[in-house]
This record gives sequence, C-alpha cells and structure tokens, in this order.
Amino acid sequence: MNSFLKLPTISQTVLLLIVGLLLGTLPTGCKKTTDPALPKSSDNSITAFAFNGLSPAINATISGNTISATVPVGTNLTALVPTIVLPAGASVSPASGVAQNFSSPVTYTVKAEDGTIQTYTVSVSIQGISIVSFAPTSGGAGTTVVINGAGFSNVSTDNKVTINGLNAPITASRADQITVQIPERAGSGNLVVAVGGKQATSASAFSYQYQVGTNTTLYSASGRAFQSTAVDPDDGTVYASDRTNSAVITIKTNGTTSVVTLNDPSGVKHASLTGINILKTGLGGSTDKYLIVTNEAKGIYAYTLSTLAYWTPVQANDAIYNAPTSVAVVSQSASASFPTNGIYYMACFGNSTIVRTNRSNGMVSGASTVGAAGSRGFNAGQVSSTNARFNGVVGIFLKNNLLYVADEGNHAVRVIDYNAGTVNTLFGNGTAGNADGNASAVRLNLPANVVVDNSGLVYVTDRGNGKIRVFDPRSQTSQTLISGLNAPYGLSIDNSGALYVGEWGAGTNRILKLTVK
Repeated sequence: MNSFLKLPTISQTVLLLIVGLLLGTLPTGCKKTTDPALPKSSDNSITAFAFNGLSPAINATISGNTISATVPVGTNLTALVPTIVLPAGASVSPASGVAQNFSSPVTYTVKAEDGTIQTYTVSVSIQGISIVSFAPTSGGAGTTVVINGAGFSNVSTDNKVTINGLNAPITASRADQITVQIPERAGSGNLVVAVGGKQATSASAFSYQYQVGTNTTLYSASGRAFQSTAVDPDDGTVYASDRTNSAVITIKTNGTTSVVTLNDPSGVKHASLTGINILKTGLGGSTDKYLIVTNEAKGIYAYTLSTLAYWTPVQANDAIYNAPTSVAVVSQSASASFPTNGIYYMACFGNSTIVRTNRSNGMVSGASTVGAAGSRGFNAGQVSSTNARFNGVVGIFLKNNLLYVADEGNHAVRVIDYNAGTVNTLFGNGTAGNADGNASAVRLNLPANVVVDNSGLVYVTDRGNGKIRVFDPRSQTSQTLISGLNAPYGLSIDNSGALYVGEWGAGTNRILKLTVK
C-alpha cells in the first residue's frame, strides 16, 4: 500500500476553516490595526479629607467646594497635616501629607488627569475655645493686652472679652489671638473670652493698677483744717468744713469760692466743726437740701444749703451722742414743717460707737448703738453688732445698706451690716503701719474718712501716711492711689466717682478733686 498524505475531505476543510476563524489564525489577506487610546479622566474632585494624626482622627465634611472640620480644644491649627484622597491620575496642591496653617481657611487646587482643575476651601474650627496665655499681665486703664489661644473668631465683632464683667474693647482678632484694651476701673480679675455660646476663662488674673486721672486743686489756704467735704449731687458745688476756723468753704463749679462762718443756735461760732453732709429732702425749692453739721463739742445741726442759714438742731450731745465727728443721713417722710426727718447714722468719737436714730416730726426715737460706749477695743473678723469694739471712730459712709466706718484708733476700716447684725473688718488689724496688698496684709495709720463708689471700690484717707488708698473688694487687694499729701482727712465722692479730698496738716492745706481710672 502506497504511503502518502491524504487530502482532506470537504467536511474536514470546512471544520478547519471554522476553527481557524475562532482562533484568529486564519490569514485574512489584510494588515491588523491597534485599538484607539482610551480618553483621559476629567475627575478633579476630593473624595476624602481627614486629619489622621489627631486622636481620634477627624474626617472633614465635604459640601460642594467647601470642606469643613472641627477639631478638639487645644489643637494646634498652625501645623495640621491632612490626608487627601483623590481619583486615579489626579493631583492636588498643596500636597496631601504636608502640614498647613489652618488658623485661616486654606485653598486646595485639584488637577484632573486631563488637566482640568477645581478649587476647594478648607476651614478648620476648634470644638471649644481656650486661652493659653496673655501679655502683659498687669497695667492700668487702656493697657493693650494680647490674648493667645484657640477657637477665636477672625471677625472681631463675633468675639467678646470681659474682665470683672466690664467689656474690654477688641482692636484685632484672628482664630488664635485677640488684642484688647483694658477698660477704666476694671480691677484685677480673670479675662473671659466668649465666642457664640462658647466661653473660656484665663487661668490667672490680670493685675489692674489704679491711677489718678486728674488732680485739681480747688482751694488752697494756710492755717485751715479741712476735716470733712461734701458735694451737692445736683449742681456739683463742693463744701468743706474748716475745723480750726469753724467755717464752711463753698466752691462752685465755675471756681467761685466763699467762706462762711457757722454759728450754733446761740449765735456762737462752732468751736470744733468736724463733719458735714448733705441731706436732700425731695421737697424742692429752698427746703430741698440741708447741710448737716457735726460739732464735736455740742451736737448735730442743720443749715439750709442754699444760704447756709441755721435751721434746726438735730441732736445734742449727751451720754449716748458723745462727740460726733461725722453723720450720714437718709431722708424719710420729709414735710414742709419737718424737712429734716430721716434716719441718722452718727460716728461718736467720744464713746467709740456708731449711733443710729430715726428723726420724725421733730422727735428722735429708736436709738441703736453699735460698739460698747466707753469700751475701746478691737475684734477682727466678723463679730456681732453687740460684741463689736471700736477705737475713736471718725468718718462714716452709707452705701447699699452697709455703713463703712473709718476706725481711726484701730487703723482699720470696718463695715456694719444692720440687716445681718454684724460688723466686719474690711482691712487693717488694729496696729499702725503702711502697706498695700491683700486685705490681711494692708496696714493703715489713722484712717480718717471712707467712701465707696458705684462699682464698690472703697477709698480711704490714710492720714498718718499721707495717702489715699483704694481697696477693690473683687480682688480683696489695696493699692496706693496717691501719696505725699499733707495729712489728708476730709473725703467725699460725687455721682461720677470723682473724689474730693481735704488736707488737715501744718501749713498750707488744700481741697483737691481727683478722678480715678
């Protein structure tokens, strides 16, 4: 049998053609072409933005072209490192993983694979707010203070800064820093920053330094002893008692001055004119105001303020009302016939007591005494009114139902709360000295008069040290407001907080007007 290749049958040929077509191996007689290139992506979006370096990690919220994130209090916004997720082939500037300062919004630009770009604004806020530090830590009114922290607003009006409840004007702000000015009479206290409903308080207090704003000599003369001063609340006329010459000096706001010698009911001039105060009756006309005068040797008298003409005796000296040196009075049920009705508080130097009485229709009743008559002494801290002891009380001042007492012989300032029936020592410890600072450390030397302003600041004439001191009850500290005076004695205050000081030393003495800031 001859061996040779057999030719395929027709059916085999068809089968080979079909397999060749399926396997793509059958020659077609034409050249094979490549597929066209795929289009490049135009996706330029940020799909995720996070701060993975924080604990816990913070994922930002993406809304359109705005990205926002809230981080915990204390986070350093100036060096946050973001992790940014992009589509394949896209790039972003600034790059992912590179630290940025997010104290202000940061703009990111995303470039797609096809070159198209899109920008995003990223804003980071603090979950709360915090105060890290502030400088300087002390100063007076108008001091510029820079507060460093986090969570503040870049818009100044969105922030509020206070000290002791007083607004500190903001001059500049950003997310991590606010610049303010300290307001007048702010006092020492912590700084408080509020942004929206969030609030932060400084860990330490700003130390406020009180200063004399203006110092004006209203009157000056030799040989006069200005033991007490008073100011008309309506027209600003200043009155000063001259103990040595039994006279009252009046000083108008236009600078006009006059000297009036006051006589007692028998027509004899007062031998020891000590305290004066103004009683406003509310009746109007010539009977609206009276000058209430204490004569240490005889008692207390009233003079019509407009003319300084004698009107009526208020209280004569006796075993209870012994050597009055000052008086505070509250008008009550005044009438045309009895305009000097009221509640009277009298400092009785001779007995070292404070006596309160009610004068009604020419009659005096309801006398109550704080301090044991004739039993001079000192008991610090809070004691009952019945147990309190004083030593030569001089000046008194009534404010908000509290009576402030210059306890001269004890070198202290005391406070009587009649409603509570207590006496507290505000500062001073019964011995003479010369020191400011915390209440327990304050030392005075013969304090003569005391007044309190509307913010609660307490001023005292420290006669033996030639100073005016100011005590801030908020910080419980005392400062020297002015020194080098010639035995300051008289002291009063007007509605604006200006002080009127009378000197009672050897030689030339003055009546001063001081403004405080």
